[in-house]
Amino acid sequence: VGKADDYSSSGWLWTTNVNILRRQPAPGCLLNSIRCIRHAMEDFPMRKPEAKTNKHSSTHTTLNGKKSAAKATRKSQLSAGAAEIDITPPIGTAMVGALEPRYSTGIDDPLLAKALVLQSGKNRLAIVALDLATLPRQWGDKCVRAAARKTGMAPDNIVWCATHTHTGPIAEPEVYADGVKPADLAWLKRLPAQFAEAVAQALARRKSVTVSRCRTFCTGVATSRRIHFKNGHDLNTWNLDNVDESVQSLGYASHADPEVGALCFDDAAGKPVASLWTFACH
Repeated sequence: VGKADDYSSSGWLWTTNVNILRRQPAPGCLLNSIRCIRHAMEDFPMRKPEAKTNKHSSTHTTLNGKKSAAKATRKSQLSAGAAEIDITPPIGTAMVGALEPRYSTGIDDPLLAKALVLQSGKNRLAIVALDLATLPRQWGDKCVRAAARKTGMAPDNIVWCATHTHTGPIAEPEVYADGVKPADLAWLKRLPAQFAEAVAQALARRKSVTVSRCRTFCTGVATSRRIHFKNGHDLNTWNLDNVDESVQSLGYASHADPEVGALCFDDAAGKPVASLWTFACH
């Protein structure tokens, strides 16, 4: 996790992400979990790795028994390719992800558009993870149309998500009150072409793969940040100073989900091409 005012793809934690396996997917216990997934998949289907202790949690991360489960396909007609493009805005851009406005002062690590393209027969699917907190639908649609034009893929087969980093740029104009610099329009206008280039590169890099699916657990990171009160209201934890002192708290409004789910794609030599994983942070 980088400085509060530096760009970072891991400023908080991703929800859904494409990992190109040349970069480490996440800090702390998530990194340990994904390493454990990759290690256990090296010689499927009957490996029973030793339990690995998550240093950020009191729980062991294992891939056997009741704590986790995994299955893999031995033969596949599936092909996959992956690519990443740097989408980091200029220094000084207004940043999202805090209660008060702030502006970037440096780069801890670059923000990326990470694309995974899958093909089975004539069917193609592109999944793009953007290192942004949010992206307005109209800009997402522009990205999809640009990628469709560049690759010939059907727009309905190109999907995207924002990884929800809290140390990325504002991408929507109405995030903070008047007087705060809006989203950098020049940067936003470059995003569709960068998105399309990531998809095109991933498409060009396709190779035959086998796919494995797995899950593990990472505790001590995800959080439920809303407190439920007897009057039926929920409050975010940063608003607890404003609670009516006469109303009793009933605890957290919901449970945190510690599960890390992953799909891993390996080439014919058993080398990783990419992984697609999801983790709910808050």
